[in-house]
Amino acid sequence: MENGKEQSAARKKSTILVGPWGGNGGNSWDDGIYHGVREITIVYDQCIDSIQVVYDKNGKPYHSRKPWRCLEAVEQL
Repeated sequence: MENGKEQSAARKKSTILVGPWGGNGGNSWDDGIYHGVREITIVYDQCIDSIQVVYDKNGKPYHSRKPWRCLEAVEQL
C-alpha cells in the first residue's frame, strides 16, 4: 500500500513560479491559467521587445493582453 500512495503523490500536478528576470524597468506579468498554448508571437530587433501568446481557453483562442511597442521584426512560433 505504501508504494501505491507514493505513486499517487508523484502524479499530482503543481505550479512553480519563477522569475522575473531582466534589467531595470518594466513590469512582470502573469496571464493566468489556461488549457494550452496555440501561438506565440515575438517582436524583436536587437532584443525581445514584446511577446504575445494565444492561449486555449475551453477550446477557444484567447489572446494575451500585452501591448505592442514596435514592429521591426515579427516571428511567429
